[in-house]
Amino acid sequence: MNNQQDEVILYHVSNPAFRDKIEIEGLTPQLGASYLAHYEDTHMGPVVFVSTENDYDSTWDDDRYKIVLPQAEFVRLNFQTDKEVKNGLYTTLPIEARFLTLEHLGTGEG
Repeated sequence: MNNQQDEVILYHVSNPAFRDKIEIEGLTPQLGASYLAHYEDTHMGPVVFVSTENDYDSTWDDDRYKIVLPQAEFVRLNFQTDKEVKNGLYTTLPIEARFLTLEHLGTGEG
């Protein structure tokens, strides 16, 4: 799709240790370190965190993915607003690898 109104652009950061798995499986809902640090008491269950801006800083040199979703896929994924993180959203559904582009190869260093 070339019409930007028909696409939603999001971003995701991840430890480079998961790069190969993400390349194959896409982003699958997890109970990762961010969840355990900020959301464990909410009992949301496994989620995929994304940002509407390319500005999330995990304080690590993480991989950074650009996610380009057709509007219908964005709606299907039923994103919810993340009240803990500026520009943050989350979904309980997986995001297919075909929608992801690795924009920054992180080193995993802090």
